[in-house]
Amino acid sequence: MRKLLLLCALITASGTFFLSSCSKDSNLYDPNQKVNEYNNSWNQQFGAIDPTQNWNVATTVSATAACPTIAGESEMRIYSDAPLEDESNLMAVTKLTNGAGSISFDAKKAANHVFVSIKNSEGLFKIYNYYAIVNGTVNITPSDYITPTRSGFTRAANCPVTKGEKKTLNNQYESLVKDMIWWNWTTKTVEEWKQVYQGQSVQYYNPGPFTTESIVTKNADGSTNYTVFDFSNAELKPDAKWVGSTKNIEITLLNGVAQEEAVPCWTLGQGYKLFGPGSFFMERQKYYSSEKLNLYTNGLEDLKKVEKGFSIVTEGGEIKMPVVYGATQISDRVGYVYYKDGQDPLAQPHYILINDARPQSNIYFNSWKGQTLNDNMQLEGWNSTTESLGSYAKDTKMYGTSYKLAFFGENHDQEATYNFPAGYHIVFFIAPYQPYNTNDYSNHNGNYTDVNYNYSLPELNKRINHLDQKDWVISKPTYDPNRGAIKAASWTFNGQTFLGFEDGGGDEDLNDIVFWVEGQYKTPEPPITVPDPDPLPEPQSESWIIACEDLGNTDDIDFNDVVFSVSHTAGETTAKVTPLAAGGVLPSNIYHGGNNLGEIHNLINGAQPNANGQYSMLNTGSKGTPGSAITINVPADYSVTNHGFTVKVKDQNESIVLESAEIGTAPQMLVLPGEWAWPTERTPIGTAFPMFVDWSKAANTAIDWYKSPVEGKVVK
Repeated sequence: MRKLLLLCALITASGTFFLSSCSKDSNLYDPNQKVNEYNNSWNQQFGAIDPTQNWNVATTVSATAACPTIAGESEMRIYSDAPLEDESNLMAVTKLTNGAGSISFDAKKAANHVFVSIKNSEGLFKIYNYYAIVNGTVNITPSDYITPTRSGFTRAANCPVTKGEKKTLNNQYESLVKDMIWWNWTTKTVEEWKQVYQGQSVQYYNPGPFTTESIVTKNADGSTNYTVFDFSNAELKPDAKWVGSTKNIEITLLNGVAQEEAVPCWTLGQGYKLFGPGSFFMERQKYYSSEKLNLYTNGLEDLKKVEKGFSIVTEGGEIKMPVVYGATQISDRVGYVYYKDGQDPLAQPHYILINDARPQSNIYFNSWKGQTLNDNMQLEGWNSTTESLGSYAKDTKMYGTSYKLAFFGENHDQEATYNFPAGYHIVFFIAPYQPYNTNDYSNHNGNYTDVNYNYSLPELNKRINHLDQKDWVISKPTYDPNRGAIKAASWTFNGQTFLGFEDGGGDEDLNDIVFWVEGQYKTPEPPITVPDPDPLPEPQSESWIIACEDLGNTDDIDFNDVVFSVSHTAGETTAKVTPLAAGGVLPSNIYHGGNNLGEIHNLINGAQPNANGQYSMLNTGSKGTPGSAITINVPADYSVTNHGFTVKVKDQNESIVLESAEIGTAPQMLVLPGEWAWPTERTPIGTAFPMFVDWSKAANTAIDWYKSPVEGKVVK
């Protein structure tokens, strides 16, 4: 290891010193005495040291973004966990150009994932998900994210989705293709009309003149005042017209749709803010009511966006729909239709993605697939005073269920994949459904409520004759009582785009089933952004603790003699140093580079030494109050793996310099996670953290040893 003792003055034969965290006398005539004592004590407690051990739980990770669909400049933020999680910390911030860029940052060696957000120049999140750390790298693409499961983090699997049963609904629409002739209150194809009047002359008054190429100009009796109708030219008869054929909606149940944990989770209180009294989509308040109009950022202008409905255009990659809220007693199925420009969406296959969209089948509390409600999340179930729901408090974590859309090729004749090519429109629909067996949603053995079946686009609802039924007319130029029903709305909140559906209860609050819509897409009508009346703070910068042993008592090895934290976000040029604990009694100054940041006892609470030049120990029985943060300048690529801190412990004219140990030698300085709880005074670190011994002997073993302290042996 590096030399730990620097003699700043000659030591006389009779001189003795106090170099102790617990006032133990030691003769330092031999400058290596303390080092040898410390090494011997280490070997006795922990045994041989792994020759590759560097005593740092941090490692450098390189992240590279390749998201070409994000045009122009955007900002990428990398977190240790989802920003809505209490444990989340901000690790890195950098600018991207056309979705491309890279940055290196510090991460725990035990970490196998990060959470990444990329916000474009319009303020919309284009990436908002987990990504894996693989061999020290993170590859950020629209489709390479990972999904947490009950057994850990895994990459998305191959798509096992297949088409199942089909069901024809009573809902009808008129095809956009003009393939029928309406005449005499009857609609038929040309061939059907010819079959009806085969061998007959159909007469009508002819105002003429018509060309002989278009019609037969004489009847059988030779008269010219009437003409035979040529059904291939229906426009020649004034009361005949070309129309589209009437067809029924046909939906297909998908098999093999995977259910995954939605990320990130959120809290019950956030749900109350969105759907509780006075909220943006307050339950049982019609979306166009005066109370809700007052909540829109731009009033009627934002309302117009809502009334245009919601659809997306894919930009390449996966599209996911995590269920995050439900305020309905109706059993609903939810599906999607994809189509290209020029295609009729109603004529394309309709796929049921979510077989059972009830909240009690998709939303869990405290953990995914954990506790659930027996009913829905309607407002009467909430306690308005505590913002709790039943027995669940407002800070209870909610975990939704996520569903991935399947793509069957342009002609719907290929095996399913989760990867949507760019340029496809996707519209969503809700299909209220009641199975004959209320506990069996596995097939089409039940009834659809056709009158409540609706799309996320009003113009499609109009085509199935589901019209707007407002009972309170809004006085604005665009209002049209014959337009399609508004049964869905989209808005953004806390970095997510929500889609809220109405399933036909009549309250038109558009919150019966609520999803996030994730993936690489654009929206023809940008959703409105809901201001958060109680915004969550941005996660703090990732922090690390540097814990030092000052060699005072070489047998306690409690690593609480000098403890301070370093907080830094990769990409920024400042860091913050916060003094936390001082279990030593000697003056101990923290240095970064050549800069003296101050003596740690004094930095924590302004303490001064006694007549013997020693201090009282601080924050070794409890965490107590830390000192004020000190801002230091660092390069943008600063890393705690090469942190540059030293500590000088002084007694009379001698200094002990504590610094990063050489690899494979007994350390005086450890780099640990910012949430680490250091041992209480004179509690060896191996006693407070038994797995530390395993880590000391094998650097790749028990790398998260710091998560398993012994109760009562660490400060809290």
